Amino acid sequence: HPSTGNTIGNYHPCILDDSFTPAGDFSFTAQQRYTNTANNGIIGFVLGAQDSENYYFIQQFTTQNAVTLYRRSGASFNLLLQTSVTDPVVNQWYEVRVEMTGTTFNYYVDGDLKLAHNDPAYVPGRIGLLSYHQSVNEYDDVVVTGDLVATSGSYESNALDVGSLQG
Repeated sequence: HPSTGNTIGNYHPCILDDSFTPAGDFSFTAQQRYTNTANNGIIGFVLGAQDSENYYFIQQFTTQNAVTLYRRSGASFNLLLQTSVTDPVVNQWYEVRVEMTGTTFNYYVDGDLKLAHNDPAYVPGRIGLLSYHQSVNEYDDVVVTGDLVATSGSYESNALDVGSLQG
């Protein structure tokens, strides 16, 4: 997993379409769960993405007992904050939410605040869901509210509802 100053080149988040780029304060909520954790599964969010190498992410590992907030700048991953939490349980749904107010990150799991941090360098950008380390994750009830670039319309994706893939 990323650590301060680490230069991992294959850490790729799923970033949503430009039409879901927050222009100001917003809330991003999703039901998330692991169904298989072959190697330290991760759930979380991507925030403030300017491109594929410059963004923030909040992640929770299955075996780390922590929630972490990182800023990726090029090839460097900079740990901004880590807080202790109970590891997620495989196959259990969690409601995870991040609220952005100005430059302040507030991350909640099942309604409980788990991480709060202010980073004056934060610039609004694209958002997305996070999964990594060969875990199999599922997402449901993904909701983004607040000051978005797209002020009307909706987005639907079968990718969020595929369940198990058939080979």
